[in-house]
Amino acid sequence: MSINFSQASAARVDTARYESNANRQASIQVALFTQWMSAETSGNEELATFLRDSFPEPLATATSAWESARSSDPETASQNPFEMPNYVLEDSVSAAQTQDVAESKAQAALTSNSNNYTMLTILFATVLFFAAVSNRVKRPWSSWTLIGVALVVFVSSATVLASLPKLL
Repeated sequence: MSINFSQASAARVDTARYESNANRQASIQVALFTQWMSAETSGNEELATFLRDSFPEPLATATSAWESARSSDPETASQNPFEMPNYVLEDSVSAAQTQDVAESKAQAALTSNSNNYTMLTILFATVLFFAAVSNRVKRPWSSWTLIGVALVVFVSSATVLASLPKLL
């Protein structure tokens, strides 16, 4: 139904917002890490300490784990803390979750009752067709037959419509 499509679309908008925030946070953290590495390699301890103390989570934790991994086994250690398993941005996780919601809502919309509503639209159009044609026929019994068919189709379609879930 269109409600599920709307909810899927809203979830995709949320996904894009979360991804945008995660990308922005990652960019800032990469720049901060690069500045820290530059200060470390140039011997500017005061700036390096200031920058290291400014690391937000999860960069602070990932950098500590990265430094430990590099000191214990530099051959197998990651090239940077952003590749560490404990470097996970919350907005990236939220983006993945809302993407899953969007996919499930879109799938639900595709398998919902929207085909029933389309069929009812066609049946109600058929009722209007039979009612209009009944005025054009020359024989009265043909006219009443067409009106009767239109009435039967209308009543059965209205009954089915009443049994379907409401959109509101």
